[in-house]
This record gives sequence, structure tokens and C-alpha cells, in this order.
Amino acid sequence: MNQFDVKLGKWIFGKDFWQIRLEDESGLDSFASKRGISSFFMGKYIRTLWQLGLVKADLIKSSDELALQSIEYIGEDSSHEKYYMDLRRPQVYSAGLVDSAKGMPPLDNKIKLYFHPFRFFILVHLERILRVGFATTQSIVNSQGFQRVLEMDVESIKRATSQSQFVDSLVFWNDVVNLCIALEPHFYGTLFNRVKHSSNKSYEEHLSEIADHWDELEPILKNIGLDRIEKMRADLCVSAEMLDSNKEVHTLLRLTREEKSFLSTYGNLGGAMVLLTMAEFLRRGCEKAFSTKLKEEDELGFGMWVSGAKETIYGADRILDGNTAIKTQWLRVFGIDAGVRLVWYVEGETEYFALESVLGNFMLIKLVNLRGQLLRKGAVSFRDELRNDIKAACFSFISLDSDRYDSVKAIRRAAQDDEICGMFFISTPDFEFQNFTFSELEEILYEFCRQSDSEMLIGRSEFHHALVGATNVEQLLSAARTFTKNPYIKKGEEWGRRLMEYALNNPEVLRETGEKSERQIVSAIGHAIRACSSDYMFTRRHFRIDIDTGMPVNRDA
Repeated sequence: MNQFDVKLGKWIFGKDFWQIRLEDESGLDSFASKRGISSFFMGKYIRTLWQLGLVKADLIKSSDELALQSIEYIGEDSSHEKYYMDLRRPQVYSAGLVDSAKGMPPLDNKIKLYFHPFRFFILVHLERILRVGFATTQSIVNSQGFQRVLEMDVESIKRATSQSQFVDSLVFWNDVVNLCIALEPHFYGTLFNRVKHSSNKSYEEHLSEIADHWDELEPILKNIGLDRIEKMRADLCVSAEMLDSNKEVHTLLRLTREEKSFLSTYGNLGGAMVLLTMAEFLRRGCEKAFSTKLKEEDELGFGMWVSGAKETIYGADRILDGNTAIKTQWLRVFGIDAGVRLVWYVEGETEYFALESVLGNFMLIKLVNLRGQLLRKGAVSFRDELRNDIKAACFSFISLDSDRYDSVKAIRRAAQDDEICGMFFISTPDFEFQNFTFSELEEILYEFCRQSDSEMLIGRSEFHHALVGATNVEQLLSAARTFTKNPYIKKGEEWGRRLMEYALNNPEVLRETGEKSERQIVSAIGHAIRACSSDYMFTRRHFRIDIDTGMPVNRDA
């Protein structure tokens, strides 16, 4: 007698920390048929499979005392209903399973059978073995061939199920289910972000019971051994892929970490999700018990992953550990992530509205106006925001003026501490004079003044002389405002949009040296758009930010 079976029977009867309720034979039939396994006629054949010892019951209830071999009493409830545990082992039938239930008396209706839905795994294997294979076109090609095909299939079933290997497989499959059931209370909450507990106890009491249960379960895992449990997990993963081969869809559903991905996904896909959930329970149990790290389930089905391939593609060899950046990268690889991929921080209205006029409808980029408060005090510091971008696998772009000495120092320190994945741009002395020549700013400002005051008749020569001597944008705008007596000439939305319109129409700037170069803001926008289609995890792994230039450089350099 397997002592673990005894322990599990007592746990199921005596503990109320299970997350998945038991089903009667009709409920198990419904659970299976919704997930790609043929109907067992409202549970009628589930009872037959139980009578044959092919599917174990996780709890048996009867109003009368039972005297069945290897069906052991464990207790009764307040209404004096008696409960039993199923400790039977399957037997070898000399002629296999064909006609094995012929003439078997029906089960007494006083006996109620209850099954954990994980017994679905046994039904998956039994249906595969007992399936009779007719081609759908058989009747139009050769209807007389039905009988011959049927006879061949029946003979094949006889041979397959009369061997001791079949019984060994049944024992193995039931052991798989037993272990998954035992692990279910520990990792259900981890997978689905939900823990259910009885109203008769507090959440803390529930967790304490789970901890005590683990103390009993851990030695059992170690006694079974990692190698055997890995074989169990491999069987589950292969079976899942035989039901439904869409491995990427499996991963997508599992990444949601929603209970409905397990309970409300139907068809063959739903069946695969059940088996992969069981496999993950086994993996997490082993990792905790053996203090190890195992391959994820997508690496145990058909096909193979080249060593290091997942890390190269997704930035890590594990996808399902709850790392937001890895999850985001996985979604991006398959083109189904519509979230923000780059956050661009600016320190003023002009820069913000200049960029907003170009990128405002580009949903992959989020613009943040720090309003000159990059070093602000508060619950969330700017460095925290950069760290959050890294966690979310979002590139960080920062634009600021060189005269904000403390802010520039803080950005360079963040780059030195490897807390920026993206770029930063320092304008000298400010955004306007970095990106435009004095004559260009004069031209843009003159049109701004003329269009905001239709009665202004000032000539360009007089306007030019009024602005001479300005070395930064504040002086430039102040001189124009004073000279024209136009209070609307100031930094802000309209000014930023005019600057950007000019820059886009004239992407290159001619410097006093006679050299032409792309304007910093035009170049930065190009970098940002390209970053949105770049591999974040690859960039993060292979590049760092140069503290002087603000550009990515190879980490190995």
C-alpha cells in the first residue's frame, strides 16, 4: 500500500484548504467533455472506469458501511455519512480492457464518488488508448471497411491493455494526479493571484495550515525524487501538446495569471491549460523542495529549445515568474503588446509641446513634463520613475538644458548607476539655441509676433536690432516681448509647436562653421521611434548609457 495515497486521502477528507472543489462522476464527465475529451454519458462510464480500477476516486461517501477491498474508512460527517479513501491499485486483465466491464453489476446508488478535476489527466490517456479510428470519408470510399477497421482497432486495444506495462502506466498517471492534488493548495494562489479560504478561519490561519501541510509534503517530494517528478512533468507537457499544439497561445493565456484561463477556457485548448497548470504545480513544488531551478513547461513538450535561446529572445530563460519586463518582451516578440514602450521626460512646456505636436498620437511613447522639477521631493523620485521604467521594459529618454546643473548631474549619476535604458539629451545652453541658429530663432519669432498681432508693422531690421545680444531663449523672448509690447510672446505650447514645425521642414541646421548637421531634436525623435520597435531586453543586456554623450555604448567596450 502506498503511504502517500493514505496521507492524501486523509488530507482531502480532513483539510479545507483545497482551491479546486471535487466533482461527482457527472461533474468530472462535464469537465472533461468541455475540454476536448469525449463524453462519458453523464458520468455513467466514469463509474465503470472506477469499478475497473482505472480511475481513482479522491473521496467516497456512503450511508452504509462498505466492505470493498482496498476501500478504507476515514471518518464520518455530522449527518453520519461515512467517508472512505480509494487505495486500490489497477490490475492486469488477461484479455485487456475489451469486454472487461461486460456483465458488471451497476454500482449501488448509495455510493457517491468524488473526483478532483485533475483526474482529467487519466481520461486523456484512456481516451487515447481506447479510441477507435475511422476516417470521416470511410463511408463514401468503402463502407464495408468499417467492420474490418473496427476489428483491427479492438484487437489493438486488447494487446495494448493486457500488458503489465499498461498497468504500470496507470499507476504512474494516478501518481502524477495525486502529487498535483497535494501541491494544489500551495501554488494555486501563485498562478492565479487568488486564494480562497473557509469563512470559519482567517486568512492568516489558512496560510498557517498551508505551511504545516508543506512540512508534511516536502519529505514526500524528496522521497519520490526529482528525476521521477520531472518524468511526470514531461508526460503532462507532451499530453498537453497532443491535445493542442499552439504553444505560444498556451504561454499567452498563462501569462494572464487569471483563474479564468484555467476554469473558463474550453475545447482542446482548455484541456491543455489544465495539464500545463498541473505541470507548473509540480515544477514549483520541486523548485521549493529541492532548491533548484527547472525548465519551464514549454521546453518539455515536443521540439526543443537551444540552450540560451529563450534568454536571447526574451531576455531571460524564464517567462512565467512574474517579471513584468520579461512578460512585456514576450508580448512584443509576438506583436500583441500595445502598451507604452518609451517614456520621454522633458523639463518644460516648450519641449513638451514641441514633441507632443509630433508624437501626440503615437501611443507607444508617453511624454512626461517634469516642469523643471526633476529633483523634486516626494513619494516617487525621478530615480524611482527610471527604475519603474526598467521594471516595465520601457525605454527612458530625458531632455534637459545644460544650465540646470543639478539636474544634469543627477542624470549622469543615474546613467553611471545603470538606471537608464534609453538616451538622454542635453541642450546647450537651452533647447532653442541647441537646435536653432540665432537667425532661425529670429525668423520664427518674427512670424510669431506678426501673426499674433496683425497690426504690427515693425520691419525685420528693427526687430533684429531689438534682439541683438540675447544669448539664451529667456533673453530672446523678453526682448521681443518688450519691443513689441505683446504679452503673448512667451515660452509654451504655441512657441513649442512653431519651433517643431520649422525643425521638421528644415531637419538640418547650418552652423557658423559652414557644416550641416541634423538637429538634435529631429535626431532624438528618430531614435525614439526606432526604439519602439527595438528589442528592449537585448538592448538592456548588451548596452549601457555613456555618461558624457547620453548615447548607448556596448557594455563590453
